[in-house]
Amino acid sequence: MRNLRAHEIALIIVRQKNLDETENSHAYLRVLEKAYIFLIKFVRNNRENQLILLEKIDEFLTDVEFGVHAFELISEILKNNEKLTSFNMLPLTKKVCQIADEQSIEAPKKATLVSFL
Repeated sequence: MRNLRAHEIALIIVRQKNLDETENSHAYLRVLEKAYIFLIKFVRNNRENQLILLEKIDEFLTDVEFGVHAFELISEILKNNEKLTSFNMLPLTKKVCQIADEQSIEAPKKATLVSFL
């Protein structure tokens, strides 16, 4: 898939950020979710593809709150990634902590965020 540059189409969808301007936010979020699912499959067990998307993690952080598998993608990018030792984890950690802090103590999302950390 890397040779076809198919990931670029999914990245265009992720970068659009038109949720406020869309007439049907549910349909928009479904398309965004499908783009994330594709990107998860793109990087799973593929070190080259993980490196391609590692530099774009900040873009994925903006969609974490929508529940469109952004955390799952970030996890797959970081899993067994040799560049992790030189990657600045502070913005990611801050964002995860901020979102977890906003959740109620009983929320399943809070447990997911803590386990992500």
